[in-house]
Amino acid sequence: MKHGGGPIKKVARLLVESRVASPIRRNIVFRETRAENAIVAHKASYAGVRVFSPRSFSERMEMKPNADTFFILGSGSSIGDLTPENFEEITRQRSVGINNWGIHPFVPDVYSLDSVPWVGDGANFRRSLDLLHRDDIIAAQPQILLVRLNNQDEVRQIETLPAELRKSVHYYGRVMPATRRVSNLPEELSKVVAFLEDEYPGVVLDSGASVVRMVGIALALGFRKIVFAGVDLNNTTYFWDGPNFSHDGPADSLPVNNQTDGEHETTRTSIRPFSVVDVLRAFSAVISRDFGGQLYVSAPQSALADFLPLYPWGRAPATRDELIEP
Repeated sequence: MKHGGGPIKKVARLLVESRVASPIRRNIVFRETRAENAIVAHKASYAGVRVFSPRSFSERMEMKPNADTFFILGSGSSIGDLTPENFEEITRQRSVGINNWGIHPFVPDVYSLDSVPWVGDGANFRRSLDLLHRDDIIAAQPQILLVRLNNQDEVRQIETLPAELRKSVHYYGRVMPATRRVSNLPEELSKVVAFLEDEYPGVVLDSGASVVRMVGIALALGFRKIVFAGVDLNNTTYFWDGPNFSHDGPADSLPVNNQTDGEHETTRTSIRPFSVVDVLRAFSAVISRDFGGQLYVSAPQSALADFLPLYPWGRAPATRDELIEP
């Protein structure tokens, strides 16, 4: 049996990845989504936080009736290229700052935090919480998104947030694609994303990358124009490493970066089924075709600029039809 297990598993995987097995893959994801949804509700109740629900989440944010674009703010070095005018434009729209964004002076509508213990010294989740202890952040009352936590020490760390922000914490869940073949991603994402948006908006598609999950959050909130800013992926230099960035806090409040090989850890497939680049490439096609939307990237040096259009700062983004005109 020991010698037969490997070949049998390989044959089974080949069958699951075949075109005729696409309904089987979708059903696997649907089943896992239902289970994840129940787990999120249980974990949120235990932690004393809210479950992400698009309507109630939106109602808790500052009213922006004209906002039609969602900015996903990463920590890449290209953030240093954004101008005050760019940030004024982001202010008029909706935005989420990921993980260590609290070190940046700009306060977005949402902070998204998750624990990634293999990056840095393992303490960056606690640092990202500590970075929110700022008067301007507390006054702005941003909402806080957390991938549902399992580690009890991390659950207790929520209590370290200022009291004004603890009531703004929301748990959400995640589910992986069932396929392990890049060529199957567009079709699978098309079916799964529509299912999640209609039935389980508190669970989003994941590939082991925050930026992918935030695309799901943006879609759940009704946005169809989504911009990646500071999502460079082809280097491991962060905006706080730049010569023009100043930080008033203590040195040990700076995030620890142990990535030295030139590529962001979310591009590696050793601990995730796909590179974040492959998933976002597939997501881009699905959002354009099925949702009439568009993913953009803010900086030409990002790895995403190979297949995403640059965001047109200072003017209305092009529609899908305008983008495909010769």
